Formats: sequence, C-alpha cells, structure tokens
Amino acid sequence: PVCEKSDRRCDVLLEDLASGHRTPLFDDRGAGARGCRLDVAALIDAAMKVERSLENDPALLVLNKFGKVEADGGGMCGLMAKALERGIPAIIGVPARNLDAWRNFAGEFSAELSENADEIRKWLGKLC
Repeated sequence: PVCEKSDRRCDVLLEDLASGHRTPLFDDRGAGARGCRLDVAALIDAAMKVERSLENDPALLVLNKFGKVEADGGGMCGLMAKALERGIPAIIGVPARNLDAWRNFAGEFSAELSENADEIRKWLGKLC
C-alpha cells in the first residue's frame, strides 16, 4: 500500500519485480466514496502482463494475495493456472477468510505453509 493522502486512505500498486512495471489497482472515486475501490480491469490487465512474462520461465511466481476477486474465480486465477501448467512454483498469500475458496481452486496442487520464513525457505530448497 502507498499512503500519501491526507485522508489516510491507501492506494495499492502491483509491481512486476522482473520488469519494474507498476500498476495502480485502486480507483480514486473521491473523498466521500465508500466500499471497495479495487479496479478489477487494472487487476486483470496486470495479470495478463505478468502472464506474458511467464514465457521467460521465471524460477518462482510470488503473488501477494488470493483475494475476493480470485475467490470468486477472477483476477489472478488464470495467471496462477498458467504458472502451474508451465511448472513454475508459486508463493501466494491467502487470507484466512479465503482459505476454503483457495482449497477449492488449488486442490491437490497446493502445499499450505505458515508465514514462517524458515518453513518457506525449506519448501523453496526442495524445489531446486
């Protein structure tokens, strides 16, 4: 999150670490707006850009969050599936509220890890 506004609302930027390209994911709907500010079109556009970068066979895909849009079957789901098809391991943050949706989506292709860095390092070490 990038918090630069006086009203303390934060914006979310998605950054492709390989290219450095940054995509703002929240709409600026004005000071009085309520509810979700996620720009789903920007999220899908970013997912398509990252999906194209999978052609470079990265060693790992890291996604910050399996959020509400993904839990509903959209957002980055196609990107995740494409990484799986190409044999690219992925680390994806999943909030507790979306665990059931994640388990339905990922099924047997998922290994659940805690946020413990040593556990993640061990899992990554097994991939090499």
